[in-house]
Amino acid sequence: MQPTHQPKTIVFSSIIVLILFYSLLEFVSYLSLSTEEKKLPPSQLLSVNQNKFIEDFSLKTGCLFSETIIGHPVLGYVHRQTPFMTERCRKTISVNNIGMRSPRNLPLRKNPNEFSVMIVGGSVAEQFANYVTSNGHLYFEDLLNKEIKLPEGKKFKVYNGSLGGWSMPNQIHMIELYGERVDGVIALDGYNEAYPVSKGLRLEQIFPDLYLLANSRYNGFNQLYLRTLWALQYGLSHKIIKHSYFFNVSYQIMVAFFHDMIMSPELLEEFSKGNIEQINLAKEDAVNWSLNNLKRFNFQFHSLAKANGLKSAQFLQPTRLYGKVLTEKEKKPHELIEKEIYQKIENMYKSLAKEKMPVYSLTNVFEKDRQDIFSDHIHYIKDQNDISYGNEKIAAAIVERLKKTWKF
Repeated sequence: MQPTHQPKTIVFSSIIVLILFYSLLEFVSYLSLSTEEKKLPPSQLLSVNQNKFIEDFSLKTGCLFSETIIGHPVLGYVHRQTPFMTERCRKTISVNNIGMRSPRNLPLRKNPNEFSVMIVGGSVAEQFANYVTSNGHLYFEDLLNKEIKLPEGKKFKVYNGSLGGWSMPNQIHMIELYGERVDGVIALDGYNEAYPVSKGLRLEQIFPDLYLLANSRYNGFNQLYLRTLWALQYGLSHKIIKHSYFFNVSYQIMVAFFHDMIMSPELLEEFSKGNIEQINLAKEDAVNWSLNNLKRFNFQFHSLAKANGLKSAQFLQPTRLYGKVLTEKEKKPHELIEKEIYQKIENMYKSLAKEKMPVYSLTNVFEKDRQDIFSDHIHYIKDQNDISYGNEKIAAAIVERLKKTWKF
């Protein structure tokens, strides 16, 4: 009797069919890409328009930004206190007593032997405040203590008071809430404020998706779906599937489903227009109104600091919009703000400086640099040794300005 080879034939045929089917999926996925995306290898598709602050937060810690935030009665949202985090987040994220990402708690009372400085703003300010040297020390704190000698042997101590996605008036609120516990406050801001200004919106409006996620349970459906996305995102960053067009496009489809169905435009509109005043002016008039509102908030920031006996300083952060010759890599991420809007904001900051407010522009701080500094639309690159040239240059520029203006 002849031995049958049918099972082997079926297995071989099945493998061929699967390979052909997967090849078809890869081809169709490639065709679905934009012209610009087709120029990139699949391993770069995930990162080209990714917010590096969110990407670094989630991929390096295994903890989603969205599952760490929780609604706050004044600030919109903060990071959850440790007992209310998932087990994974507890192991990888350090959150202090006021809901900021930092291993350092803000003391209830000022230490008379230190000059405490709180850094306020959005994600750029948060990364700046938490940027550490190879020895684990806060870079900005070390530089302050090296360059500025305080009387009576005091030392600077830096505290993070900033959080990704925040903008004015949260810088003001941080003084209202914690001003009696620090000696100085530094704002590194401008970019997050530029978006509502460009749309002629009120500045206190929180992105509705963050608002909804911050007020949902960490084990709810939204969070579970986002964790599924994270698992695929992690695979596309570290596993062999990053070389696949199909899995990259699948990730984009899942993200689109989240934004179009789970966080639908109708739902987001309710929480972006239903809970805040709408500025019913012509576009140009609305932009100018919003810009003047930002100027008023900036003025209040310094006035409130002075009323609390604090030294203050505010720095307009540099962007890719102007002030640096961009590399080809820096040109790729999508830009969220128009150059003209940011120039208007810079002119407003300069007008406050003329009124003797401690307000300064850092838009030209990278003008002589030709290397990659920006990792996306606004954040700074860290190299393989976790060194961030952008943060270090910002720190140097701020310290030079404080040496001339903060008198002790």
